[in-house]
Amino acid sequence: MRRYDEALDCCKKVLEIDPQHVLAMNNMGNVLQYQNNINAALEWFNKSIAIDAQQPFTWYNKGKLFVMHWATKKKLSGGSNPIKMLILPTKTILFIFLYP
Repeated sequence: MRRYDEALDCCKKVLEIDPQHVLAMNNMGNVLQYQNNINAALEWFNKSIAIDAQQPFTWYNKGKLFVMHWATKKKLSGGSNPIKMLILPTKTILFIFLYP
């Protein structure tokens, strides 16, 4: 259906009620990624992680964002290598397979 604007509005309403709702932040990142707004998606994933670094869904989605967009040579904000930006909690394992 791709009702991205509606999804963003719902997430914003949740964040008005609870500004530290990490799943709403994670969902904001997902929707923005689907809209190809990569830098904004990264910001929301980082906000979610700053509040709860043990939330596995956000780490997964942030890693997916890097793999999908770094592998297609899209530049993320800061211009640095995204692999170096993935600082994971000690219990998190991330497998990245890059194809030439």
